[in-house]
Amino acid sequence: MKNLLALILIISSATSCVGQKSLREYYYPLTNKIETKVYKYVDKNDSDHFEYWQVTTYPDTKEIKTVSYDKEFNIHDSLLEVLKEDGAELVNYTDHYVYDSVKMTSSLSEVVNKDVFKWNGDKEYSYLVKYRNQFGRFE
Repeated sequence: MKNLLALILIISSATSCVGQKSLREYYYPLTNKIETKVYKYVDKNDSDHFEYWQVTTYPDTKEIKTVSYDKEFNIHDSLLEVLKEDGAELVNYTDHYVYDSVKMTSSLSEVVNKDVFKWNGDKEYSYLVKYRNQFGRFE
């Protein structure tokens, strides 16, 4: 998921404002009703590696919740973004993982840098979360 988000950031910084508008409309669609879409992302170098994103938009609160699943439909992370006038901001991120091959465990994070996507890509921006699970601390 991190690689995919990094790819989105690279594409958005390399494109013009017109391109950013189309990325905004694709990745951050808001209609007048709650809507859920499922996307399938396939690794172009390894088609056996893919994941699903369940994206739900909430127009009244201008929030987007994304839940990511692996190819066996195990949840591996979820995030909540809020759409502001100047871009999308990360509100929270939760890492989900299987512990002892049985128990699903979640690890809440601390949002350090919240800028996921800026509508105007003239300035550099980033987002960063910190979280800890049984395997250690991650940023």
